[in-house]
Amino acid sequence: LPESRPVRQPGVSRPRRRLPHVARLTAHLVAAAALLALAACQSLTAGTYLNCPAVAFLGGAEHITQFNEGPGRGVVDIAVEADLDNLGAECRFSAERVELDLSFDIVAVRGVDLQAAAVDVPFFVAVTDASGQVLVKTPFVARIPLAAGAAAATWTEELTQEILLTEGQRPRSFEVLIGFQLTAEQLEYNFARR
Repeated sequence: LPESRPVRQPGVSRPRRRLPHVARLTAHLVAAAALLALAACQSLTAGTYLNCPAVAFLGGAEHITQFNEGPGRGVVDIAVEADLDNLGAECRFSAERVELDLSFDIVAVRGVDLQAAAVDVPFFVAVTDASGQVLVKTPFVARIPLAAGAAAATWTEELTQEILLTEGQRPRSFEVLIGFQLTAEQLEYNFARR
């Protein structure tokens, strides 16, 4: 996806990160009364792959290599490599909106000389329409802790994406794409290593 900022279409919200499990339980209890009141107005139906937006990792952006400072680009110059894995999505919808709960893993592998206790890995979530036009693209940064002496770490991201539907729109006419936010150099590196 291009680095340029796409026009944000009305009705497509930016995804929000879900709260950690303990905080999420408290937030759900507080919001339960409000949700019960809303349920009478608009209930959401659990969807399947047949009637929900497609969700995928963007080809070419599912791997990122970050190099140490300096001109070197060999194996010994790699600070961290990461891959997207284990994509999961649950969908609920009504005639007015779609909610997608997304989860995926970021598997980070430490470079030979990396001493940092954590790495920052940029990624994005984008929503496209049936023609492939980007309606919204939201950048995030995952801070992945690396235990001392560990060669790799897995970090699970959980997000919720909401899409408001106009009359006649179907949830399946949208696609949600997830990928690493790559520089031009990183994208070239990905294609060269295939």
